[in-house]
Amino acid sequence: MSATLKPKMNLKVLMIKKALLVVGVSLLILNTVGLFTSLSNKAILSEQETVFKNDVKAVSGEYPAETKIRENEERLDYLLRMNTLVNNYIAYYWEDAGKSTYNLQIPITENYILWMAGYVFPEHYAKYEFANYWKAFDRGVGLCSQHAIILTGILNDNNIPAKIISLSGHVVTYADTGVDNWNIFDSNYGVFIPHTLEEAENNPKMVKDIYKNSIADYREVDEPISLEEMAAVYGTEGNQVYEDGIRGYVGFKKYYIEKGSYWAIWLFPLLLLLFHFRYPK
Repeated sequence: MSATLKPKMNLKVLMIKKALLVVGVSLLILNTVGLFTSLSNKAILSEQETVFKNDVKAVSGEYPAETKIRENEERLDYLLRMNTLVNNYIAYYWEDAGKSTYNLQIPITENYILWMAGYVFPEHYAKYEFANYWKAFDRGVGLCSQHAIILTGILNDNNIPAKIISLSGHVVTYADTGVDNWNIFDSNYGVFIPHTLEEAENNPKMVKDIYKNSIADYREVDEPISLEEMAAVYGTEGNQVYEDGIRGYVGFKKYYIEKGSYWAIWLFPLLLLLFHFRYPK
């Protein structure tokens, strides 16, 4: 190699090493900021576009300690308490106008891979529903399916069998209240149906009676679902019970892409720094 080419090669190597260092450190800084930044926004407490009036009573900001089973607490009492807790903490909200305000699109400091996917694959990631119920709880907003994911995740983590039911236009949690006695918990509406899915499917009057008060809490600006429509949601057609819970409902691919991305956001910058320090001079 000639003497004139060697300095140019050294300059190129230096620029590559510097780029690896800058990108690696920058990504680590983003991740670190995300570790100490909540996804929740207290503005949701006064938001006028939530589906229900007085939709949330508090903003989590962190994983609430009260999700653990209390000493001597009966299982059904715990299930009802968790159903109410999720209903109180999670707003029924999914408007485009709040995409940034309420972090419906994952912010760059939370996960730069999912953030970037929001622009590359907007149909799937521009407004993102978490499979990780802890993250969903922290954000504090979502559709009925996000409510069901959160409640199901909490119950599973406390060793209570719980599944997700996809109805005709609605999603709820199906939990074992004891001795293989499965009942329906709708944390979106704050409703408990002390019956099996089959019993709810075959008793529309019972469904209407249970949902009557919750449906009355719709905002006037929204066209509320009627009691007849809610009973039809529980009709026999199109209902599916996901035995595998959250993973079964969101799908194997999405479940592991999300989980893997939270490892990758740390691994990638560490690899860049490794290449920086080991890159030949």
